[in-house]
Amino acid sequence: MKVIIKKPGNLGYEKDIPNTLEALQAEVGGYIETVTINSRLVAIVHEEGRLIGLDPNVLGLFGTIVFVGAPTDELQDEFADIDDQSAQLMEAGYIPVDSKGNAWLQEGAFPC
Repeated sequence: MKVIIKKPGNLGYEKDIPNTLEALQAEVGGYIETVTINSRLVAIVHEEGRLIGLDPNVLGLFGTIVFVGAPTDELQDEFADIDDQSAQLMEAGYIPVDSKGNAWLQEGAFPC
């Protein structure tokens, strides 16, 4: 499955991972929680990221974020590949933050 991995303080990058619970848990470092961003995009994060002190990321989320495509009508119980437009935004669209939540400006980035 084509995803975008967004680690705190860094821009996102594309990665192919298996569409399995175990693969998603490995990426975020524990149990997962899903956050629906819009009808095409879901963020997958560590379920207890804030509670265990993971670094802040974008959208008020903590720790590594795995952006995936939302389930489709045909495959309602499975995540999908992230679409190209969402992938481009997730790779370059966010201003990374430091461990205190302060944004640092990168040329060409814009806050979302």
